[in-house]
Amino acid sequence: PYAGNIAETVNNTSLKVFVVTLMSNPEALQIQKTIINNKYLYELVAEKSVKANAYGVVVGATVSDDDYERVRRIIGGLSVLLPGVGVQGGRIRKNCLNVVGRAITNHQNLRAKAREYYERTRY
Repeated sequence: PYAGNIAETVNNTSLKVFVVTLMSNPEALQIQKTIINNKYLYELVAEKSVKANAYGVVVGATVSDDDYERVRRIIGGLSVLLPGVGVQGGRIRKNCLNVVGRAITNHQNLRAKAREYYERTRY
C-alpha cells in the first residue's frame, strides 16, 4: 500500500501487512529519499505505517546503516522484512525477517546453504 492508502489497506484486511518503505535500488532511492517538510519520504511512509498499525515495513538489506537506523527509530517494535541478503550483497540484521531466498535456491547444495543461513540468523 505504498501509494498512500496505508491505513485503508491495513484496516480492511485480516492479513499482516508489510509496507514497502525503503528499497535499495538507485531508482527507488531517488524517490524515497525526496525531502518533504524536512523529512525523507521513506520516513513519512514509516510514520504512516506505525499510525496505521501495519504489521511491519519492507527495507532493502543493502540500504545504508544510517537509513536503516532512521527507519528502526521510527517504527519501534514493528517487524522488518529485509530482502536482499546474500546474493544482492545485503547482510543479516538482528531482529529482522532476513530474506535469503536466492542465496539458497541458486546454490548447488540447497540443504547446506539453508543450514548455513539458519545458523547465521540464530542469535
